[in-house]
Amino acid sequence: MFSSPRLLKQTLNSLENIVISTIKGEHLFWCNQHTLDVLGYDSIEDLLKEYPCICDFFIEDKKKGYIGKTVGTLNWLDYALAHQDKQDIKVKLNIHGKIEIHSLKVHPLDYDEQLRYVVIMQNITQLEKTSIALKKYQIQLQNKNRLYEELFDNAPIAYQALDKNGYIVKVNKKWKKLLNIETDYLGKHFSEFLSKETAPDLKEDFSRFQKQGYMDDAEFELVDQKNGSLTPIRVYGNLSYYENGVLDHTNCLLYDLSKERQQERELKENFESVMLSFVNILEEKDIYTAGHSRRVAKYSRQIAKNMALSAEDIDIIFRAGNLHDIGKIVTPESILLKPSKFNQGELQLMQEHAHSGFSILNQMASYKFIATIIRHHHERYDGKGYPDGLEGEKIPLLSRIMAVADAFDAMTTNRVYKPRMEIAEAIKELENNSGTQFDPKIIPYAKQYFSTLKTIDFEEVMPTDPKNTHRFAYFFKDLLTNVYNGDYLNVFLHDDIKASKYTKIHIIDLHHLHNYNNKYGWEAGNHVLIDLAHHITEQYKTQMVFRVHGDKFVVLCPRDNTIESAHFELPPELDFSIREVHIQKEKITSFQTLLPFITCHYQ
Repeated sequence: MFSSPRLLKQTLNSLENIVISTIKGEHLFWCNQHTLDVLGYDSIEDLLKEYPCICDFFIEDKKKGYIGKTVGTLNWLDYALAHQDKQDIKVKLNIHGKIEIHSLKVHPLDYDEQLRYVVIMQNITQLEKTSIALKKYQIQLQNKNRLYEELFDNAPIAYQALDKNGYIVKVNKKWKKLLNIETDYLGKHFSEFLSKETAPDLKEDFSRFQKQGYMDDAEFELVDQKNGSLTPIRVYGNLSYYENGVLDHTNCLLYDLSKERQQERELKENFESVMLSFVNILEEKDIYTAGHSRRVAKYSRQIAKNMALSAEDIDIIFRAGNLHDIGKIVTPESILLKPSKFNQGELQLMQEHAHSGFSILNQMASYKFIATIIRHHHERYDGKGYPDGLEGEKIPLLSRIMAVADAFDAMTTNRVYKPRMEIAEAIKELENNSGTQFDPKIIPYAKQYFSTLKTIDFEEVMPTDPKNTHRFAYFFKDLLTNVYNGDYLNVFLHDDIKASKYTKIHIIDLHHLHNYNNKYGWEAGNHVLIDLAHHITEQYKTQMVFRVHGDKFVVLCPRDNTIESAHFELPPELDFSIREVHIQKEKITSFQTLLPFITCHYQ
């Protein structure tokens, strides 16, 4: 190929590679200029003085495939000649402390009847580093793929891949555990594993999934493949495409909602328990409406049953009935217990309880519907109710039912400000207000139920313990003497039940108090009244003592009371008299029927 050694040297000198010429078993005797430049020598003579053989630059590193001065039983040159056609021969060189990697190729030359070799070494340091890095990356990638497969298969959430038609192509262990299945699932349609109630929804949800490219709100029920139990799930998914844009498969994560549903049930039960506790607190505070919420719940449920509403609506209205007055928890006690008519400001405060109840319950998602029912249970059919003035069928049906139940209970149980009605009277009142206050379509169903009631199971209005006695004192106790005032007397005189418990009344008149006050002052007169009230309570051994008209006391005597008269020590300027009135004989049913006996002048 080359016509002369001179031309060969010129060619080799032009290469930007390390080029040396050596005799087999001998030292090197020639190198090109690039070799001198790389090794840092001015001439071959200088190089040969320090490094007579190029292998003096070799770094032994046989473990990584680099040849050294010898390879096994062969020297480096013989090894290269024997193996260079089958593999890449690589060496590591120490060039002034800098490590370089070179590929090595040996070419035999026959000049001057002596076999010589030209060794050409190309610097592949950067290429080798890149190759090593690439191999490391490949190993890491393989490890990552293996890790991803392990993570996928052992993921704590169920995964499935579906083809474009919804058939299963891949699942993980959690999916199999969720369905309690080990085999015979690949190639089956996902709907085969869903409950009969939710399977029909899959077609629509899957179609929407493919159109919008993701799924995040579809809920189904999986069927356990061994015991048939149902597991609620929510499916999250996205789509995977081929490079040409054709749909490959869908990736779906199946989130088990069992614990979430259980927590929701527990939260709902706890929330409702807390709300019912508030209702109990409210009714303990406002004892003349004790049991009201439970009765309204019971009445509402029965009316809904008579109307053939769904089991869900019947359950909802019962729960709403128990909580319908929860908003009164924020109503001032001075308003709740006021025995007389509200002024405009007080009325507005009382009416706020419907909105307050709504605000309390509306904070929890599962109670929003109940909150709405409670908000509107004081609306009127003619639109004159509160808080929103809704009319007719714009008022929720369950609110309209509850309005009837609420009104019936208010009419048939005692209030501090009025006696209760008989059941027939209350039904008549409902009919009279049909079409104005109440939905006329509901009244017949309410009448059907209320007509079956013989009695109303309501709690005693009377405070029976010191705590409630003191609570009632704000409105119903005489602030001077600490006995009850006249406003509270009417409650105990109106019906047969009370009449059977209290058989007679003693009216105690204190005489000449006006003159006594003029002579000794009002403070002295007040002390007389306080002492007299105390002695009356002590001698009659009852709390049913009322101060009326300033200088008169009324005592309700139970059936077992044996006191015919009493004696009280008074200042000599004062006197008293006691008149006895038999409740049944005189037909005492209210404060008005007792009033003539109270105002009768002392003889």
